[in-house]
Amino acid sequence: MKYQVFVPKEYRVTLIEKFGAKYTDDCTGIAYWYYTTIDPHADDIRIKILGDFHQTFPNDAHLSVMFNDDATVYHLSFAVSPDGVGYFYQQHLTGASKKTKKTKKKKKKKKKKK
Repeated sequence: MKYQVFVPKEYRVTLIEKFGAKYTDDCTGIAYWYYTTIDPHADDIRIKILGDFHQTFPNDAHLSVMFNDDATVYHLSFAVSPDGVGYFYQQHLTGASKKTKKTKKKKKKKKKKK
């Protein structure tokens, strides 16, 4: 027989206004995503949400979220499964990074010996 045990976890949230918007909904799903995807052994995490849902072409709408003191920004989208349950998932953005300009190295001319 299988038993399911729920372990209480704590989290703190900092909401940062970005582009004139601030996330105001429940953050339980974001904490649940972290504890089930990133570190199930952690407790008392700090969640920093940058702005509200926003979209960067060609990606779907997402939240930009940071955890603890890590500089990594996770892009979390929200979806609803066929049974009607909503959940967060990580979106790996495409096309949003800055392109670097490649330059060709110039060859130096060799001096002829006299």
